[in-house]
Amino acid sequence: MNHWSDNLPSNACGPAVIWARTQPTLDDAWRDCQRGDWMLWLLARRGADRRLLVRAAALCAEPAAALADEYTEAVCLSVIQTCVAWSEGGATDEELDVATAARAAAWVAVWASSSASSAASSSAASAASSAASSAAAEAAAWAAAEARARAARSESLAHSADIVRGLFPRAPRLAT
Repeated sequence: MNHWSDNLPSNACGPAVIWARTQPTLDDAWRDCQRGDWMLWLLARRGADRRLLVRAAALCAEPAAALADEYTEAVCLSVIQTCVAWSEGGATDEELDVATAARAAAWVAVWASSSASSAASSSAASAASSAASSAAAEAAAWAAAEARARAARSESLAHSADIVRGLFPRAPRLAT
């Protein structure tokens, strides 16, 4: 018996496929998915409306821009604003190379989130470590910092999933 996930694009990432196999239907998976990055990837592979897809990627990236340093945040916000303007018809094709801007917005989010969680994890663990007098306390401090970084990443991805579902309430149809 075939499972709907057998029709996912062949280059879907392993963790996404494993998770998809736990979902009874594509509609259930779309409703319950907590990974906006997976959802954007699938929409792009299934030929979703490009303007709406660029808007979704930009809106997902926007919260992460605030986590970057001042200069990087300004650059990120400029890219994000251009993507949103283009998605609404407020910028021309000449003002925006769609593929580059969409990719930049997505990588802005990944880079800023990664940098912020690494910095938060490192500084929290460093502060806790300096206060800790034993190896066990230091290990606990590192574990706590890592758990906070994982939780922040999960929260960001879940928020992105909500943004994607807001713009794409229905799952894209898979090739059969």
